[in-house]
Amino acid sequence: MIGAGDFHALLAHLDDLQPSLHTPERALAYEAQFEAIDRLGLVPKNWSLDPAATPKAEQTLAARSGLIRLYLAGIPAPKMMVQEDGTVGAYWRRGDNYASVDFDADGMYSWCAAKGSDVVAGAWSDGPLPIPLRDVIAA
Repeated sequence: MIGAGDFHALLAHLDDLQPSLHTPERALAYEAQFEAIDRLGLVPKNWSLDPAATPKAEQTLAARSGLIRLYLAGIPAPKMMVQEDGTVGAYWRRGDNYASVDFDADGMYSWCAAKGSDVVAGAWSDGPLPIPLRDVIAA
């Protein structure tokens, strides 16, 4: 399983490959989200009043892999959440802007991005982060 130690090993190589991606503040923010995945696995809490299932190993692995992809894409660190079925997701909220990604264990990450009442959704598996999602996160 990919843990915080593995994330530190990745960071050690990033300085050589893409130093512009790595700042101490950004690394700490992402490290906190790796730790949040561990906490969600112990005490799953979500946004609704319905109980959330404890994430399975493959669900936490998908979330950790997704976090690494977000880090490498230069995206600011999200906050982590868990869905009722145990799927781990990430979200960003700034004013009227909201974006989220659900790290499904099959590698197909569903996402939504909202600027006020303008909402766009889709799925992301390979390639760069979808532009509408990136735009809302960066706003």
